[in-house]
Formats: sequence, structure tokens, C-alpha cells
Amino acid sequence: MQTDELERLATDFARRARSVDWLTDALLVAGMYPSTHPLSGPRARTIGTHLILIGPTTDESPPVKPLARSTRGGADWIRVSPYRSRLLDHSKFDYTLATRPLPTNGREFNILVVHYTRRHESGGYVRYNIAHHHDMDQPGAQEKLASDEWVHDTFSPWLDEGPTPA
Repeated sequence: MQTDELERLATDFARRARSVDWLTDALLVAGMYPSTHPLSGPRARTIGTHLILIGPTTDESPPVKPLARSTRGGADWIRVSPYRSRLLDHSKFDYTLATRPLPTNGREFNILVVHYTRRHESGGYVRYNIAHHHDMDQPGAQEKLASDEWVHDTFSPWLDEGPTPA
């Protein structure tokens, strides 16, 4: 599901990522999984935001502290805090989540993905979507979002298929 608010968030995210010269790709993943708080209602969601920056383009260290490092297909990945990287406008992010479509068939739209990739020969591209992912309704959803390997495997189509021009 794509909304006008999500398009504005994705465009802003791509603009911010485009201005950062030490990365080739930026992947924002926000998962809304069932809340485990004892006072939460049955439909309450907890939001986990994970910003994964892929493949630094220079030999210099990124100017933000990585929370984790991993590799995929020979590229270096680092996970950073969206609060410190300045690649995310939180007001646009919050507004996007607040205006997401109502659940259908009893399911929440509970994965938000924005992927920006730099293509030196033809400029940058951005892809974005809000969709249901069945793993977010299962036990261990938070742990899956915290696993770089799970994120890589789950969102590899976002990384490997042809993106939409930014």
C-alpha cells in the first residue's frame, strides 16, 4: 500500500541519502508488531525502526557509530540509529504511520520499507511500500527485525530488483 504521506517520506529520505557520500544504499525498515506491554489492547502495536546503510563508498569511517556490521553479497552493511544518522525526518515518519490505511481482513499493514540506491550512471532510485508481513504477527517479531540476516533475506527483492526512479 502506498500513500501520499509515504511518498513524501520516501522522497525526503532519498534526498537526505543522496547527499551522503559515504554510502551506496539506504534501507529504512519499520515493523509494527503486536505489543507485549501488559496494559496494551489486543490490537496495539509496537514500532521498531531499523535504518540499515549498505556499502560505504569511501575508505573513511562513517560519521555515525554503527550498531552492527554484516556483509551481503560482498557489500558491507552497517546498522545505525535513525535518531543520529539524520537520514530520517521523524515528523514525516510519524505522520506516515499515523495515516496508514486501516487494517483489512483483520491484518495490520505492519511493515514499512523505503529503499534508496545510488546509481552513478543514471542517478538515484527510491522504492517504498507499506505491507503486511506474516512474520510480524508471530512470536519473535522484534528479534527478527533486529537480525540483519533476516532483514537481508526478507527484503532482498528490494535490493536486487530494478528500483523505481527517484
